[in-house]
Amino acid sequence: MRIFVALAALLATSLVASAQPVSQVLSVTNAACWEPGIVAGSLATAFVAGIVPPGTNIGIGLPYPTSLGGVTVTVATPGGKAYLAPILYVGYNNGREQINFQAPWEVTESSDATATITVAAGSKTATVVVPLLESQPGIYVGNQNFAAAFYGAQALTSDNPARAGQMIYVMATGLGPVYYPQVDGVAAPYYGIPYEYMGNFITHGFVTVTIGETTLLIVQPAETLTGTAGIYQVGFEIPAGLATGLYPIQIQLNGAGSNLAMLPIAAQ
Repeated sequence: MRIFVALAALLATSLVASAQPVSQVLSVTNAACWEPGIVAGSLATAFVAGIVPPGTNIGIGLPYPTSLGGVTVTVATPGGKAYLAPILYVGYNNGREQINFQAPWEVTESSDATATITVAAGSKTATVVVPLLESQPGIYVGNQNFAAAFYGAQALTSDNPARAGQMIYVMATGLGPVYYPQVDGVAAPYYGIPYEYMGNFITHGFVTVTIGETTLLIVQPAETLTGTAGIYQVGFEIPAGLATGLYPIQIQLNGAGSNLAMLPIAAQ
C-alpha cells in the first residue's frame, strides 16, 4: 500500500511540474511593423510564453520604469555591456503574452544583441538573440492600415484627407540614433532651437518617403517626437498633382524600408 501511495504522490508531483509553462521569448520585433529586431532608442515588442502572470494588463505613462509588473528586460551587447530597458506595457494581447519596451539608446553596436526577459526577480528567465539594427523604419497604423498621420493636430482620415501643399507628419519608430542626446524612458524634450539649427535632432542618414510612385527627399527633419519616448515624426509636404484616393506610403532610411501604410489624399 505504501508503494502505491508513494507512486501516486510522485505521479501527482510530476503532473504538476509538467503543467508549468516553459518560459520562452518567442520573438522580439519592431513595435510598429512587427519585423524581427531592435533599434537603439526605438520601441520594440517581445512576444513571450510562460512569463507574464495570468491576468496581468499593465500600461504606464512616462517616464517608463525598468521594472513593470515584476518584469524586467535586459539588452546585452556582444561587447559585454548590459542595459535595463524601459517598459511601457506588460500583459496579454489577443491571448498572447506581450511586453512593449524601448531599446536603450546606448545599444548601438551593429551586430546581434541579446535581449533577456526576466520576471519576478529572476524566478522565470528566458533569453533570445535578436538582430540589432542601425535602422528599421516602422509606420504606426490604425484601422484599415491607415498611417498614424497628422496635419497640425488633426488626424488624417478618409473624412479629413491630406491635400497638396500641406506639411504632414507620420508617426514611426525604428529610425535609430539622433544627434541630440536622449535619455532612456524619458520624454524627448523641446529645446526651442530655431529650425535652421535643428540638425542635432535628426536621424543619422537621409530619410525619404514614397507616396504611391512618387519619392520625396525629406526636407523637414525626421526627429524624435517631443513628449514621447521611442516615437519619431517624419514630416513631408504633399506634392501637387495627385488624384483623390488612398496611397501607399513607405519611409526609407539607410537602405531599410518600412511597412506600407495607407494615406488618404484629396485633389485640390
